[in-house]
Amino acid sequence: MALPLKKITPIAPEELGPKIVPMPLYDVDPTDIEDVAEEEVAFVLQRATVLEDDSIIDEVDRTFRKAVTTSSRDLENLRNVAENEPLRFIAMVAAASFVIGFGVRLWRSSRG
Repeated sequence: MALPLKKITPIAPEELGPKIVPMPLYDVDPTDIEDVAEEEVAFVLQRATVLEDDSIIDEVDRTFRKAVTTSSRDLENLRNVAENEPLRFIAMVAAASFVIGFGVRLWRSSRG
């Protein structure tokens, strides 16, 4: 036995989608804009003077020197492995090439 069909009333187009809500107008006072701009300029000038501090420059210099030292030490270790253990070095290069090739193949296959 089939159930009786109910009559479906269509939804009016104005009931679909987002509702537009009126917002009160905001009158901008020119003095407000000037005050905000003045505060922003003062903040930027304050940050600029803080960035000129020698401690920040020293920190950047120290970090750069540490990065150079670490990379040169790693390069020296790689040279030692290549000279002292050539088969291990060749195996490392082969493994890295395999991983990179596999990654490129996956990347290219996912692009369509």
